[in-house]
Amino acid sequence: MAAFSTPLFEPALVLALLFVLVLIAPLAARAVRMPSIIGLIGAGILIGPSALGLLEREGTVEVLGNAGLLYLMFQAGLELDLEEFRERRSQALTFGALTFIIPFAVAIPVNLALGFTTTAAILLAISWAPHTLLAYPVVQRLGLTKARSVAITVGATIVTDTAALTALELLVESHEGRLTPGFVLKLIPTAGALVVFIVVVLPWLGRQFFASVGQDRSVRFLFIMAAMFLSAGLAELAGLEPIIGAFLAGLALNRLVSEGSELSSRIEFFGSAFFIPVFLISVGMLVNLGVVIDRPAILVRAGVFSLVAVGTKMVAAFIAGKLFRYTNTEIGIMASLSTARAAATLAAAFVGLSAGLISEVTVNTVVLVILVTSLVSSLLATRFGTQLPPPTERRRAPAEKVLVPVGDPKRSMDVLRLAGMLAAPDTGTVVPVSVLDLEATQADVKARRAELAEAERTILGEGAEATSVVRLDLTPSAGMLHASVEQAATAVLVGWKGFANRNGSAFGQRVDALLAASPVPVVVARLGPAENCERVVIAVSDHDLTPAGAPGVELAVLLARRLAKAHRAELTILVPREQVTHKMLGMEEDQGRLTVERRRPAVALRDLTTPGDMVVVTQPRVEPGLGGEVPRLARALPDRSLLVIAPR
Repeated sequence: MAAFSTPLFEPALVLALLFVLVLIAPLAARAVRMPSIIGLIGAGILIGPSALGLLEREGTVEVLGNAGLLYLMFQAGLELDLEEFRERRSQALTFGALTFIIPFAVAIPVNLALGFTTTAAILLAISWAPHTLLAYPVVQRLGLTKARSVAITVGATIVTDTAALTALELLVESHEGRLTPGFVLKLIPTAGALVVFIVVVLPWLGRQFFASVGQDRSVRFLFIMAAMFLSAGLAELAGLEPIIGAFLAGLALNRLVSEGSELSSRIEFFGSAFFIPVFLISVGMLVNLGVVIDRPAILVRAGVFSLVAVGTKMVAAFIAGKLFRYTNTEIGIMASLSTARAAATLAAAFVGLSAGLISEVTVNTVVLVILVTSLVSSLLATRFGTQLPPPTERRRAPAEKVLVPVGDPKRSMDVLRLAGMLAAPDTGTVVPVSVLDLEATQADVKARRAELAEAERTILGEGAEATSVVRLDLTPSAGMLHASVEQAATAVLVGWKGFANRNGSAFGQRVDALLAASPVPVVVARLGPAENCERVVIAVSDHDLTPAGAPGVELAVLLARRLAKAHRAELTILVPREQVTHKMLGMEEDQGRLTVERRRPAVALRDLTTPGDMVVVTQPRVEPGLGGEVPRLARALPDRSLLVIAPR
């Protein structure tokens, strides 16, 4: 048996030690009222070459740490609220410019005063300008990733990192005499092609993959991981930092991974449980305690650098926050997320060392600054994050979470496909719900779950997420109502045979009861053959043009547009008078043809549609037993698909 020696090189022992540290270090940090981040960085210092020497940073730890950094940037892009970011992109650019320019401008004279050459002073100034989202797990744990202050700081991160790494590349090329017009002309189109691939091509590939072979969640997860690392690798080949590629990949795939889905949970767990903590450990292993002890002046210089690094970021956050009229707590969040240095700062330091611009002593000073800024960042994030109220709930997309009652899964496949098709553009989730009576046995539940697995595969094939539910309840209607609340549904899609069970009923007793009590919009669908569907027709009534009817017609237009796109069919909108415009219906002029029709819907739709057409109408909620217009429509259009929208 081989004798035990350090540093450890055996893969099993290396991984065992890393897992133990990832488990214990955060617990130890919290025990002394310190952020988990500091515990992990401290653990890295302890096991590093300059302390206990249990591990070498080069090799396994470095690879896993780099993967953790890429994961951190990817997750930030993936969880960014794109609607919030679009609304505040000018703020993100403004804050990005301020939080880059202020540290850069202040650091140059300070570095010159400390005796650095002009080129070295500029390089160190570049290293203080960007920041790393080391405190992002803190705001993530507090549920603040959708807050506006977090959104603009995440956006500003890519601005500062891109500017810093581009400036670093130009500085090194200039120092080595290779900065020519040809270099710049080569960099611009290469970087542009990379951005086009990640932002345009990658999401398209993802949608095609998810809708075809990606019906297994493990396969979808592997596609997401491959996309992230491929984007990072291509960015490096293009002359950019890999973190830029990882962040852009997160933004590009944002809409393919629905919030709260099983895929989203897997992605978050995979990074947060191991890769990101190992990155923090690897940062701590960079500290060379021997150099620090032998040269106490390093501490003085590190103190000056830290004061510049922290102070300038706080000033930038304060100025930006006041410009945007943010609260002091939001300004604190911006400062906390933008204070920590790691990724681009380390890149600048090592590039400067390899180019002979700075010494190893200066690199260790930079690492100490990384430690200080990480501590300050995590402390500020914890303090201000607990004071910041959760962001207000954004308006959810109508098809973000669609519940479908399923009695016999085999007979419900058409409705499930329709639900998947409607939910996919919102990266939504379809929840097939099967309600069994209270006397059902465990074997009954197990058998129904096995049947619903095929339903999930059908939905995944449409590009949407799927999570099936089997529940026991008094009645199917009660089960669906309870499930809609428990699952936070945005809509319910119900299949319908096309006629009522008794006089005066709109859809039948069960569907009528669901319609009357549902807290979310209900779509009742009677589906016919869709292979030869050439037209989708919406019938807009006078009631739809009132404030009370607006939610119904909005949902009807959304569903009709998606149906027309899916079937490559013509979209026609029947309106009751000439004054109605596309804008009043929330549509662009090229999204459908308006036709004025004053006759009753049942008569007009019978004359204007042909077998195979899909008809979309709205109906206000009515008391059970008061059928309304729907029974007449069902009798007048026996060979058309009919979707009835009943808004909340």
